[in-house]
Amino acid sequence: MRNILLLCCVLSLIGCQHFRQAKQQSQLLDSVAEINGRVNYQSNSDGGELVVAVLSRNDNTFSIENQKLLDSNGQFKFYLKPGTYYVAVYQDSNHNLTYDDNETGVAYVDSVGMLQAITLNDKAKYKAKPIHFAKPVKKGYAVQYSDNYNINNIGKLANLEHAMFDAHNVDMGFWRPLDFLAQVESGLFMLSPYNAKKEPLILVHGMMGNPREFSDLVAALEDSDYQVWVLYYPSGVGLHLVKDYLLESIEVMQKRYGFDAVSVLAHSMGGLITRGYALSHQGHARNYKINHFITVNSPLLGMQSARKGVESSPLVINSWRDVATNSDYVNQLHTQTLQPEINYALVFSYQDGASDDGVVALSSQIPPNIQREANKMMGFNASHAGVLKEAKFINFIMSTLSNSASAN
Repeated sequence: MRNILLLCCVLSLIGCQHFRQAKQQSQLLDSVAEINGRVNYQSNSDGGELVVAVLSRNDNTFSIENQKLLDSNGQFKFYLKPGTYYVAVYQDSNHNLTYDDNETGVAYVDSVGMLQAITLNDKAKYKAKPIHFAKPVKKGYAVQYSDNYNINNIGKLANLEHAMFDAHNVDMGFWRPLDFLAQVESGLFMLSPYNAKKEPLILVHGMMGNPREFSDLVAALEDSDYQVWVLYYPSGVGLHLVKDYLLESIEVMQKRYGFDAVSVLAHSMGGLITRGYALSHQGHARNYKINHFITVNSPLLGMQSARKGVESSPLVINSWRDVATNSDYVNQLHTQTLQPEINYALVFSYQDGASDDGVVALSSQIPPNIQREANKMMGFNASHAGVLKEAKFINFIMSTLSNSASAN
């Protein structure tokens, strides 16, 4: 994460056209609305997963706007641009994430059984009545599909040298996140084929970061008891969107592979995302546990520079609002504590003669209430991003992970 005030100062250097595009995309993200609800169902004996889909309609043809596997608690949530939508649930018997002619589904309907249109205005939150998947019906309408779903990248194999991780894409993800989502692959990627004998370790980058920053740690983990997955996301979007995507993605992977534990390591702003994920995870019954949770140089109390950027910048990036000191997102992270079963390691950095690591203040990296949750805490004399390449840091992480790797 770079100093946000510096980013404000260089806005004039990105050009008028790019400035307009960035501002338009920020405003569109500000208007994002939400549909959430629950599906009541009995376990399916044939192994077919239930998929919840949000559709738009043109006469008798529907187009999928987004879809996701139903989580283990039967709940779903979609973030959408303002518009009119329909919701349906189908049983994906052949696991291809497509509603085929021989599969059954049920639509969200009104009191007389007609398809219920849901119209969302800016920032609207629509809570659907429970959907009962008791008497599904055969496909009755044409449904068009698109490949532009992040669900398709959940568990996809990737290499850290892939061009999608190049610096210009990282910059796009910060300044123009909607362009990033349309043009660049994002998702939860595996760096090697799934190995049932190894516990997943999920690495999460921060603002204007990318998975390549973990290259040295990934190399050290090659012969360990862990298989590395990386979350790649546009760092200009609101953190609640990324947090929910991470929660949903790990649910998908758990259903796919059946693992009983994951570990998570996050750098900088990624620590805010993953703390939100961990608190959401422990709020419901899950089919897996969080083994190790490690935050590195994370602004756990937010950043004053982000607060000043929100208050004074001509262009406000959406993630700034959540990173800002005393933001709703940051404050929510301190209303709960981590469960003691989670092995939490709190890592911080400092530089000689300074009260920060060059970016994040020590007071935000190690607030007292978070220190009390930590099983281990370690500091390094290193810069904000430079710590990820320090041999002492990598040795500490390897030692921490080796203490209680889960046996599969």
